[in-house]
Amino acid sequence: MAYLDDRKSVSVWIAALSIPAIALVGKELLSTTAVDVPVDVQSVLETVSSVAWISPFFLLIQVGMIARGTAGASWQNLLCLLLTLVGAVMAWSARFA
Repeated sequence: MAYLDDRKSVSVWIAALSIPAIALVGKELLSTTAVDVPVDVQSVLETVSSVAWISPFFLLIQVGMIARGTAGASWQNLLCLLLTLVGAVMAWSARFA
């Protein structure tokens, strides 16, 4: 993976596996800011982010998809990998804190 492959856009599966981690990051960002968010949005973020503890498994699947070539090494996929990694670290650091 010496270069970014921009021939393909984001993989649907990689993006879908990133959703719990992105929801966790969003929930934490909203809780640290003084933004008024509707209760519905907060409850959805809490519900979706509750499965973020399995993000390390999702990260392995995503890396495997890029390594096998079933998903391109585009910047969108790498951004999803990064967000999944951040969500996994946040979820597991909260479990051990």
